[in-house]
Amino acid sequence: MTTLRTSSLPPWLASIGQAAAHLAQRVFDAAFDSEQDRLSRWIGHAWAGVLFLVGVAGWRYFLNGGWFQVNIHDWLEASKRYAFLRDALLTGQLPLHMPGTSGLRTITDRYMSVADTLISPQVFLLRYLDIGHFALVNVVLLFSLGFVGMLILRKRYSLSPVAFTAMFFLFTFNGHISDHLAVGHVHWAGYFLIPFFALLIFDALEDRVGWRWILLMSLLLFVIFLQGTFHLFIMCLAFMGVMALSNRRLLLPLAGGITFSILLSMIRILPPALDASKFDTEFLFGFTSVGEMLTALVNLKIPGFDEVVHLGWLNPLGYWELDYFLGVVGLAFVICLAVVPWLRSDASLGRYHALWIPVAVFSVLSIGQVYKLIHILRVPFLSSQRVSSRFLFLPLAMLIFLAAIHLQEHFKRQRVGNWVKAFEVALVGLGAQDLWQHFKAWRITNIGKIFGPQPLDLSLYTVANHPDPPYITALVVGLAVTLATFLFLLIMAWKESKRRTEAP
Repeated sequence: MTTLRTSSLPPWLASIGQAAAHLAQRVFDAAFDSEQDRLSRWIGHAWAGVLFLVGVAGWRYFLNGGWFQVNIHDWLEASKRYAFLRDALLTGQLPLHMPGTSGLRTITDRYMSVADTLISPQVFLLRYLDIGHFALVNVVLLFSLGFVGMLILRKRYSLSPVAFTAMFFLFTFNGHISDHLAVGHVHWAGYFLIPFFALLIFDALEDRVGWRWILLMSLLLFVIFLQGTFHLFIMCLAFMGVMALSNRRLLLPLAGGITFSILLSMIRILPPALDASKFDTEFLFGFTSVGEMLTALVNLKIPGFDEVVHLGWLNPLGYWELDYFLGVVGLAFVICLAVVPWLRSDASLGRYHALWIPVAVFSVLSIGQVYKLIHILRVPFLSSQRVSSRFLFLPLAMLIFLAAIHLQEHFKRQRVGNWVKAFEVALVGLGAQDLWQHFKAWRITNIGKIFGPQPLDLSLYTVANHPDPPYITALVVGLAVTLATFLFLLIMAWKESKRRTEAP
């Protein structure tokens, strides 16, 4: 059998073949370095656009296009709240009191007195959308905002399409966020705003702090709180607190970020404080062991009632509270590119060393009953967290971002052939495939088969406002503190900017 030689081809055809091969090589090289020339940059932008569409399509598929049962598990409570907000919008009333307590943990009828209620501007869409479609639009909207944060990370650290793709899939479709949304924890959608928190933390590590930084951090956490993502609000405060205590250089800016984040969010803090003693804050559990934590990162558990709900007498949590599925490839990505370089004191991660202590502390707190000490000591805010396995999701997200940054630095240093690069691309593809299998298994239509439907009449959940002086006072005082804090931060940030402009 003879081989066709290029020299035997017509000159014009050989020229086209060489041009195509050259173009293919440039596109392939751009997958690992999107900053080398204009073509590479355009390829990087185009690929980022493709990933955004993948994210939108993925969450639309996961939530079945907005068509799903809203009377299952915690969707039952969420749908009551959405129906109440919709009635408030249609009747032009303030959403202050619900009819009864069934939509608010059976504790109170004061809507704003429950910290994980949604009170963000996008609720106006409920005037035009039913509950299922609003839930979908809300998730896609917050994902889109978070994607902007990931794009800023991509630009700041010159992430190539391969590094950005790995970060995108691991952050967007991991087991933690998909499981919580599947069972009806709609307030968890604020999770997608974590890239902005990471950007501000990286700014602090690079000494880009001041009043503007405090203003941005406070606004971010306030927006997160408005989504009802109270748990992430607390996690971010705690993360900054541990960083401040472990790094003297960052003590003042991080302390300022914590203090003013609390003051700016006072409109959301004071009303729940009225009923704080009524809430069940008894500590539940975290990961049973280190082994269970590692298993939760790589074990693809197909949802079924016995597998998801009834886990055993030792750990009372549903599996959605433990599942952090990344897959074997994803976990190797995080360990090899974020954890191992730290253990080796890699100079390229030197500026991120301040993250090591909060990441380690949060990981330890998520195991067993270690966190129960916080409940015994009754530490304000922190004792509101009953499930300590949730402490893993913020440091894990930070590690995913760090791994992507370090992967790109590895690409800049490596001098390997196309076959090695093709293998690296294949690994990213395999990791994405693993995440897709988990994502597909936990799709909301499958969860609906596990939890039987419960009786639900959404027409009953209308605005039922009534005189309530303590509640109204808490709202007014909280709003006044929030507005005063915002005005103060604006003035201080403006003065700081003016001083820098006037400086020689």
